[in-house]
Amino acid sequence: MKKVIALLCAVCAFALASAFTAACDLAEQTASAPITSVSETSDKDVGSSEGDTGAHVYANEWLSDESYHWRVCVNPNHDDITDKAVHSWNGGEITSPATEESFGVITYACTVCGATKTEIIPIVTHSFGELWQTNEQNHWKVCNEDGHDDIGFLATHDFVVETVAATESADGAVTYSCKTCGYKKVEVILKHVAADEFSFNEAEHWYACVTEGHDDRLRVAAHEWNDGKVTVEPTFEREGEMTFSCTACGATKTERIEKLTAQTHDYDENYSFDKTEHWRACRIEGHTDRTDVDDHTFDCGTVTTEATADHDGVMTYACEVCGYTYTETFPYDEDVVNEAFDLRFDETDAAETISGLTKLRNGVYLGANSSIVETSAVCGKERFSYAVKLGSKTLASQRYVKITLARSMKVTVYYSSVLSSKVRTLGIFKTIKAFDEYTDTETVVKKNTNAEGGVTVLTVKLNAGEYYLGVSDGIYIYGLDFADPT
Repeated sequence: MKKVIALLCAVCAFALASAFTAACDLAEQTASAPITSVSETSDKDVGSSEGDTGAHVYANEWLSDESYHWRVCVNPNHDDITDKAVHSWNGGEITSPATEESFGVITYACTVCGATKTEIIPIVTHSFGELWQTNEQNHWKVCNEDGHDDIGFLATHDFVVETVAATESADGAVTYSCKTCGYKKVEVILKHVAADEFSFNEAEHWYACVTEGHDDRLRVAAHEWNDGKVTVEPTFEREGEMTFSCTACGATKTERIEKLTAQTHDYDENYSFDKTEHWRACRIEGHTDRTDVDDHTFDCGTVTTEATADHDGVMTYACEVCGYTYTETFPYDEDVVNEAFDLRFDETDAAETISGLTKLRNGVYLGANSSIVETSAVCGKERFSYAVKLGSKTLASQRYVKITLARSMKVTVYYSSVLSSKVRTLGIFKTIKAFDEYTDTETVVKKNTNAEGGVTVLTVKLNAGEYYLGVSDGIYIYGLDFADPT
């Protein structure tokens, strides 16, 4: 407040001093300087008084005070004035703008005499309110006062960034939110599009994203190496090389194979075999070592000689690993040609049940809770169109195939795992109980399915009697073959 009062006093003093100085200067000039420009008038214009020395001569310069201006007669002993009138002020000119910290000054001039006066301009005050104005970079507020277009609080946005990553099925987004004014902008991240082929390095593989501007790697995973293949055989003079391939992307890596030594075995690529098993023998002279020794895994058999009314047929079985073969003869049966092994209902009495069991054919019966399913080709042949699907480890639950033999027979069973990659076990037993509770005396034989899938063949000689075929879990029994023991 003191600052305001002081400024007002200073302005007023300045105005009075200016007016007084101008009046004194004009009087002094009138008294001492020669008159270079005067206006003459007669007594009729202004009147006369005693002692007049002649007509009035008025100066061209104006005299003034705060409110009026006039011109004076320059003749000696005359104090007459003319043209006295109220000042005619113009619109004023701001000679010192007001700010938010100091007053301003506006100066007015009389359009007739040129006299001036000043007025104080108040300190600027703003009311910005709550509403923000924004653009992509900044925010600010505009003064609400009438006639004001001032802005305040101008600042750069203070963004909080939230990112939702793009995926192969949906676009992502980056959202920028100003903590001060609430302004938001969103940048879309286009969804990922995977390349058609893998990219890879030594450790992993991925699909490169081909969306423009992306350098993302999609579906990154470690290599899945296969068991490898010897691409360079080792010898006693040089090392060998084993090449592994990733089963997903096709990338390869190699590993060194040590040179052969006297203690190193060099196994033949081809199998040797006898009637019961096969193996690969060491080729190094003097070595009798064998590897990959295993029982034969026979296929489903191929009819190499058809049975006729005049002679038996011949079925040839080949080991799927080593190629060893053996043959069996089978009699001519005009009623079941090419379907001798198929497990299906007897077409003559399909609905016949005996003691709760369903008859499949003479001597072969199906447990009450077992089922027959239709199958597709097995072993590359349209040989078995039906199979018995067995599950559960408990034969007492009526999931089994029962065989009744009136005399000794050689029985061949064709079966595989329901899930071909899983190893399951088929057993032939003399009683009914839980699969894992049988003793050796109650078990005739057990054999696992092939780990690599396909049909497993089990051949066993059985004496006359009743036998039960049960499984550990999940097996298809495709067919049974009965032949005289040899």
